[in-house]
Amino acid sequence: MDVSRIRALRGPNLWGRHTAIEAIVTCSEAEQDIAKLNGFETNLRALFPAIPLLQIAGHDEPVPLAHALQVTALCLQSQAGCPVTFSRTQATVEHGVYQVVVEYSEESVGRKAFDLARQLCDAALHDKDFDLAAALAELHELDEDERLGPSTGAIV
Repeated sequence: MDVSRIRALRGPNLWGRHTAIEAIVTCSEAEQDIAKLNGFETNLRALFPAIPLLQIAGHDEPVPLAHALQVTALCLQSQAGCPVTFSRTQATVEHGVYQVVVEYSEESVGRKAFDLARQLCDAALHDKDFDLAAALAELHELDEDERLGPSTGAIV
């Protein structure tokens, strides 16, 4: 999986009114269907048990690795306490190339979550370890540091 052109959408955009990270993700032929990646989904669930189903109920279409990346990035933020709900993976006209969009509440947190999601998917793909607790703690701490607190706007 090759991720390129990562950018922050800081206001209303093509995808909606949500601030979001948008990336172009290129998947190899094997990565076009995670069911064909030996043990990937099992490994991903072992590393990150809170991740929801990747295959949409009632649909038989192949699920690309780009979709797993999208779901993982959103779930990492959600598990870290960020109020995010929107993400999407859209195939482009070029075979194996996808636009992945993941909402963020704080840009630095969204970027970090996207990077951690790449690491987590890579760990699941290659049957490696991933420290989920440390990743979630890092995202939570970054979110707490970045978010405006109640005293930020106080007049002295």
